[in-house]
Amino acid sequence: AGATQREFAGALRARSLLAAPMRAGGKQAGAIVVTDPSPRTYSREEITALQTLATDAAVCLASAHLLEDLAQSNDEMRSAREQAVQSESLAAIGRLSASIAHEFRNPLAGISAAAQALLKVSDRDPGNVQLLQIIDRESKRLNRLITDFLQFARPRQPALRRVTVSALVEGLLPSLAQELADRVRIERIYAPDVPAANADGDLVRLVLMQLLVNAIQAMPDGGLIRIRVAAVPLRGLPAVEISIEDTGPGLPPADLGRVFEPFFSTKKTGTGLGLAICHQIISAHRGTIAVQNVPGGGARFVLVLPGVRSGSAPPAIGP
Repeated sequence: AGATQREFAGALRARSLLAAPMRAGGKQAGAIVVTDPSPRTYSREEITALQTLATDAAVCLASAHLLEDLAQSNDEMRSAREQAVQSESLAAIGRLSASIAHEFRNPLAGISAAAQALLKVSDRDPGNVQLLQIIDRESKRLNRLITDFLQFARPRQPALRRVTVSALVEGLLPSLAQELADRVRIERIYAPDVPAANADGDLVRLVLMQLLVNAIQAMPDGGLIRIRVAAVPLRGLPAVEISIEDTGPGLPPADLGRVFEPFFSTKKTGTGLGLAICHQIISAHRGTIAVQNVPGGGARFVLVLPGVRSGSAPPAIGP
């Protein structure tokens, strides 16, 4: 200790040095050091005073740390309590809203069926036919909105299993043949050695279908959709990245941070729930989904799903 004090004093260019450790609760938090450029001997009273000061300072420092820990714990408890209250409130709102949506759904089905029946027996008066077509179209639109709303308000938990994402993509593309027609080309890029995703194939198919339909609708004059599947890490574990990129106009920068909000839509006839449901599904998989504009035009949606770890999911029985 004496050698250390001499080295410390030399570094400070001091001829005399007095140090007292700051200890509290059996832990040393530092030391208080007094130096003098001239040689001198410190009295017992000075030594005692410095020791008392060091002890008091250590207690104050320890108390400050305890207060910081207490404040942090209090903030965490408050946040957890607020989240619990919010979750319960949202759950109650979801149950009530779903009940109301069901009540609307049955009359809408009747209205749509009646409109279709009247169209078949209509006197073909152009005015009547147009009105019946409007009734039929709007009732179907409201029914789609209710379907989306119920799916958002009462999401089902993913039934996880091994899913080969490239096979899932190939399986859903034929169902888009009519929308693609000859105006939109699809380019698939599947990287080698991509792990199977630990996912619910039906729910992931719904997400991919929504993103692909959005991409097609963003290019009314035609264009290219590029689908990439690659292996990436997610929280330090194997994962699967799926990128869907179009060559449309892209999204307004102000909308990039809002596209996953419920009821936010850039379409005149959109429900505003499609991408919110996508975000909800991917979050339930403990994955991520993001959107960005592509330099030169177009939008790119990137979603990441956890990969299958050994023994973590049953074998797949299909995509």
